[in-house]
Amino acid sequence: AYQAKPEMPARDPLREKIDPRGKGKPADVEKNRKTMMRKHSRRARKRVAKDKRGNGLFLTGFLLVVIVASVMTALYLLGDEIIAASPESERAITDYRARIDELRVSVAGMIDQAREFFAELLGSDG
Repeated sequence: AYQAKPEMPARDPLREKIDPRGKGKPADVEKNRKTMMRKHSRRARKRVAKDKRGNGLFLTGFLLVVIVASVMTALYLLGDEIIAASPESERAITDYRARIDELRVSVAGMIDQAREFFAELLGSDG
């Protein structure tokens, strides 16, 4: 005939952590459970606070772009002083300034095209 196996007691990871042999006293288990819950809730609060602050990547990226743009602007504006201090940099600075001037003209042309496009668009509706 079929014999049912005795049920295994429910596994309690906390009790196993305290006493892997299962000989822990109930008072010890409850005390340690409260300690672990307190630590868990402290970690959870820190995690929420960190999530609210963010991880700082946006600020890092933003500052990197600002610094690079500042250096590029300084090279453009102080080109004459740089050439006077270091004549061998004349070709590089002159090429850089010419490239920036080309970009400025190109951007100005795009802005003019956009202005004309929106003027036509608004002019035809009105």
